[in-house]
Amino acid sequence: MPEISADGDGCIRRRCLDCGRHFASGLEQQDGYWCPYCGAQRSWECWFTPLQQRYLDDALAEDALAIADLGLEDPYHPPPRAPLNESTADLATVAVACHPGAPLKLEPGWSKAAWCHLCGAQPQVGRTALGRVRLRRRES
Repeated sequence: MPEISADGDGCIRRRCLDCGRHFASGLEQQDGYWCPYCGAQRSWECWFTPLQQRYLDDALAEDALAIADLGLEDPYHPPPRAPLNESTADLATVAVACHPGAPLKLEPGWSKAAWCHLCGAQPQVGRTALGRVRLRRRES
């Protein structure tokens, strides 16, 4: 069975299909996630990085070929695969106000407000997770 391993903080790398930015979050799986950068919401299977997608596609192809070679009468036992370890060392840990126990890592230097990756909440006017101020124009 293919496995994507978490880093030492329990995070795995994710990539937004809309803005292309990378972030890392905990292993908890839920129906959907939000991009902390652009706020796009997608189901859980849409957040794989290109490296993760290749790893999973290769594992699926290997399993399909092995099953085809064995035929339908023989039981199939997939060979053990080394877990994929994709580094998150280039990402900075930030606090999530609405989910204080949920790990989140963003690209260093991100100075705009960040959406919560778990619930989609966006911080109000004030300091963002990375310590910069974001001002919003009031709608009239």
